[in-house]
Amino acid sequence: MLEEHEIPVGSLELGMWVCRLDRPWAGTPFLLQGLLIETPADIKLLAEYCKTVFVDVDLSKPEISAKLRSLPRPANGIKSPFVASSATIAKPELHVTVPHKTGRLPTPVDLQVAREAITFVVERTTQLFEEMREGRSVSREELEQAAEPVVRNVTQNQDAFLWLMALKRDSNYGYLHAINCCALSAAFAHELALPHDRINAIAVGGLIMNIGMVDVPEEILNVRRELKPDERNVVEQHVAHGMRRIEDMGFTDVDTVAMVKCHHERYDGTGYPLGLMGASIPMAGRLAAIVDAFDAMSADRPHRFAISRSESLHELYAQRGKRFHSELVEEFVKCLGIYPVGSLVELNTGEVAIVMVQNALLRLRPRIMVLTDESKKTLGHFHSMDLSETREDASVHIMRTLGPGAFGLDPSELFL
Repeated sequence: MLEEHEIPVGSLELGMWVCRLDRPWAGTPFLLQGLLIETPADIKLLAEYCKTVFVDVDLSKPEISAKLRSLPRPANGIKSPFVASSATIAKPELHVTVPHKTGRLPTPVDLQVAREAITFVVERTTQLFEEMREGRSVSREELEQAAEPVVRNVTQNQDAFLWLMALKRDSNYGYLHAINCCALSAAFAHELALPHDRINAIAVGGLIMNIGMVDVPEEILNVRRELKPDERNVVEQHVAHGMRRIEDMGFTDVDTVAMVKCHHERYDGTGYPLGLMGASIPMAGRLAAIVDAFDAMSADRPHRFAISRSESLHELYAQRGKRFHSELVEEFVKCLGIYPVGSLVELNTGEVAIVMVQNALLRLRPRIMVLTDESKKTLGHFHSMDLSETREDASVHIMRTLGPGAFGLDPSELFL
C-alpha cells in the first residue's frame, strides 16, 4: 500500500520523493508527476507553487524512508508531524495560457485495424520464436516482416495500437515483451523524428533484442522467485546467444545489432555484458535499455508483479543520468505521456478511468474513458472525457495512477 506523508514545503529534506502537490501539477514546471528533492533549488522552486506536498516513503532515499517510517501516523495515513518553517510561503495564482490541441479518440476503424495488426503480430511472433526454441531455422526476412505492421500502425495509428497492446495479457510474457518492445521502440524512434529506415531498424531491434532468451532453459525463465546468482548468470548469457543468432541470420544494420548487444548496458557502467558507459553505448543501445526496462517493469513476470506504466516511468526518471541516458529518458516521457495510454487512473472525483489518447502539449490532461462512478462501481456505459477542457479551473483532474487490477478492474476484460 502506498505510504505518504503530507509535509510543508519549508520542511522538505534532500532525498524526499514528492508524489503529490496541494494543487494540480498542471501549470507547474515539473515534467513528471513526481520529483526527487536533490538540491535546495528544488525546494525553492516547489515553494513558488505550493505550501504543502505529499512525500512517498518508498520512493524516497533509504535514510529518509527510515526517518519517515519512525514518525507517528494519524488515522488518515497521510499527515506527518513535520513542523513547517516560520517563513510564510506564498502560492501564486494558477494561469495556464499554453495553446493546445488534443488527439481524437480512436475510431472503430482505427481500433479494428490495430486489433487485426496485433493479432497477426502476436501469432506470427509466437510461431517464429517457438520454432527457434525448437531448433528450427528462422530467417532475417521473416522477423523483419513480423515487425512491419507494428511500424505501420505506430506511425499512423499510435494511440489505438499502444492502447490495445497495453490491454493484451493472454500471451507468453517473453513473446509479448518482444512485441511491446518493438512497438515502443518504433514509437520512440518516431518521436525522435528519425528517418523511416532507422525507425524500421529500431523496431526490428526491439522485436529481437531478447531473442537469445529462446536458448535459456524454460525452467529458469518460469521460476516464481528471485533468481539465484547461478541462474542469473545463465539468463545473462541471452545477450551472447542473441548476438550469435542474429549473426547467423545475417543482421547487419548497426541500430538493430546495437539493440541486441547493448540493451542491458547502463549509462553509468553498471550493466552487462561489457560494462559500457556513457557515449560508448550506441544511441540505439541506450534507447533499447530504456524500452526494455520500462516494459519489463510494467508487465507481470513469473517472479515479479507488474507496476503501473506511470510508476515505471517514474522509476526510469529517477535513474536518468545514472542508469539511463537523461535526455533520452525525457524524450521517452514525451513519447508516452506522463500517463501512458492504457494506464488506470483515479480522478479527484473518486472515479476511475483509463487513459486513451495523449495530449501533446498538456501532458497531464489526456483524453480518458471513465469506467466507474465515485464509489468505484463499474459503469454500465463508459464515457470519454477530455481533461484539457477543464484546464482553466482544474475541476476534474487525475489524482494518482493505479496499479494493474486496482479495485478489481481488468481493462482487458472490459475492452477486448
